[in-house]
Amino acid sequence: MAVNIQHILYSAVIDPLLSNLRKGMHERIKAGSDVLDIACGTGRSCFDLASKCKQVTGIDNSAKLVAANNDKVRKLGLENVNFYVAEAGSLEIFQSNQFSTGLLSMAIHQFPYEAVDSILNEAFRVSNRLIIADYQIPLPATIYGALARMMEWLAGKQHYENFKAYSGNGGLQRLMNSDCILNHVEILGNGIFTLIEIEKISKP
Repeated sequence: MAVNIQHILYSAVIDPLLSNLRKGMHERIKAGSDVLDIACGTGRSCFDLASKCKQVTGIDNSAKLVAANNDKVRKLGLENVNFYVAEAGSLEIFQSNQFSTGLLSMAIHQFPYEAVDSILNEAFRVSNRLIIADYQIPLPATIYGALARMMEWLAGKQHYENFKAYSGNGGLQRLMNSDCILNHVEILGNGIFTLIEIEKISKP
C-alpha cells in the first residue's frame, strides 16, 4: 500500500495547528451573524459555526465538495447552513452587504497573485468585514515552518507557485497596509499562521 506523505504530515502536524487557528477565527465572530465562508472546502468552519450564527453560507469552486457538504447539511437537519458552487472572485449570486462577516481561511495563498485583488474586492462587496487567516510571512525558521513549506511543495507545481508569489509579496501584510480598518492581528499555530480582521471604510 502506497504511503501518502502529504496526508501523514497534514494529519499529524498541520491539522492540529489549524484547529487552533479555526478556534481563533470563530472567536472573532459575533453570535447571530450572517457569515460567508469563501473557498470553504469541506465546510468545516460552516458546520462548526452553525449553532452560533443566524446564517452560514459556504462557497467553493468544487462541485463535488459543495454536493458533499449539502448532503451533510441534510443529514444533520441544519436549516441555517447552505453551500453553493462559485468562484471566489465572482460572487454575483449574492447582494452587496448581504453578510456581516466574510471568512477566508488558508485560501489567499492558493490563488494566483493577480487574482487576489478581485477576490478581496468581491468579498468586501458582499460583507462588511473580513476575517482572514493564512501563512505568516516569513515563516519561522522552525520545524513547523519547514513542514509548512514541504506541504505546499507537495500540493503540486501550480499550488506551490501561488504560495511562492504569496510569500514573495509579503503574505497578508499587504492587507494590513490597504485602505481599510485593521481591527485585529494575531499570530497562531506556533508562529506559522497570521489571523487578521479588517473592516471596509464606510464612504460618506
